[in-house]
Amino acid sequence: MARQNHGQNPNQGRAESQGRSGNRGQSQTQGHNQNQGRGRGRNHSRNQNRSGNPVVSVIVPTYNRKAILEKCLRALLDQTFPADRYEIVVVDDGSTDGTRDMVEHLIRQWHGRAPAAGAIGEVHEAAGTAACPLVYRYRAHTSAAAARNEGIRAARGVLLIFLDSDIVTRANFVEAHVKAHINEALREGWRPEEGLGVRGMPGVPGVLGVPGVPGVPGVRGATSTRAGHDGDDLAGTLDSSKVIVHGRVIYTTNLDNPTAEPRKVSDISMAFFASGNASIARRWVVRAGLFDEDFTEYGWEDLELGKRLKKLGLRVVRSEAPTGYHLKHEFRVANLPAIRRREIERGHMAVLYLKKHPTFGVRMTTMIVPPFFWLVWLLAAGGWPDRPGAARLLDRLQRRGHRTLVGVLLQIMVYYWYVQGIKERLAQASR
Repeated sequence: MARQNHGQNPNQGRAESQGRSGNRGQSQTQGHNQNQGRGRGRNHSRNQNRSGNPVVSVIVPTYNRKAILEKCLRALLDQTFPADRYEIVVVDDGSTDGTRDMVEHLIRQWHGRAPAAGAIGEVHEAAGTAACPLVYRYRAHTSAAAARNEGIRAARGVLLIFLDSDIVTRANFVEAHVKAHINEALREGWRPEEGLGVRGMPGVPGVLGVPGVPGVPGVRGATSTRAGHDGDDLAGTLDSSKVIVHGRVIYTTNLDNPTAEPRKVSDISMAFFASGNASIARRWVVRAGLFDEDFTEYGWEDLELGKRLKKLGLRVVRSEAPTGYHLKHEFRVANLPAIRRREIERGHMAVLYLKKHPTFGVRMTTMIVPPFFWLVWLLAAGGWPDRPGAARLLDRLQRRGHRTLVGVLLQIMVYYWYVQGIKERLAQASR
């Protein structure tokens, strides 16, 4: 069982907006155009869901990604899926770049009112008429695993969509994830009994609250039968889904228009569970024990959770429809210290991953094998990646347009630092 964060109750600090916005034609207090921020999701009436609870929660952990996060959130707020049936949960893992102010401004702009603050001043939520709830939680900087667990604890949906904060989606993103789960349910013999809802998806009003799960503090569980959702066929179907849906992730350097990037073979991932763009019934994540918060540095926490999910009998479905466009910054020599730090951390966590799952497959995935170490030793002879001249060489080559050569040398440096991290953690473990 993963080490859990015994934090606050998931409902503590959650502020529900009590008011209802007025006529849509009224001007907004922020003075922006009345059509700005009016997403497709707002076209669906809130009376479709009697309980007011979303059936899908999109969890977006973030750390110092203000600019791309804003694009990510605006895309998520503008979805074809019924706005009252999904929520966005942003978990800010201690950002210092003005992320909080940006999200609060977005809430005001989108919902036409100031965000409500929770009792501890850490949670903000807004939900106007037929508007998707946007929940913001701030926490002291810890780790990606802890931030995602915070999002899971805050989530109310039976289906969780994990999305990285530097990914921008298309308008059908949420709907495509939901449809992928429904299609798998249909293949397994399920038939909707209550007719079809919006856009050909089963959808019956009403989602019940969900009971607690013993052994997992502060986390609400979900029933395993459709009968446990008060006749809400969509909630019950998603709750019973036993698949992990992976959406396509396309890497792009175009921050201004990320969705214009074409698909590439290099974008394909075969991971069993990668949290950049994936959806899964909440109860399976809870049953697996959430993300392991022993992973306090960069890397491997989602693949480790995937190992535990696989043992529960889940299978993976890869779908082209819920595509995400992942911002990949152009390489700059000034970023080398951050890249070095990240790869050393990734090496540390690779050793932890192998320790928790000492299998041949994990050993090969993490490349903790002598032949890889020997290859890196040859390629980085004399430890040249850490010498001052290495950065100057890359800068000179980049300015002269030798992009391919820069890419090759940079990859060697990444491998070298990753192996450094592995060796550091192995040495610590042997003491």
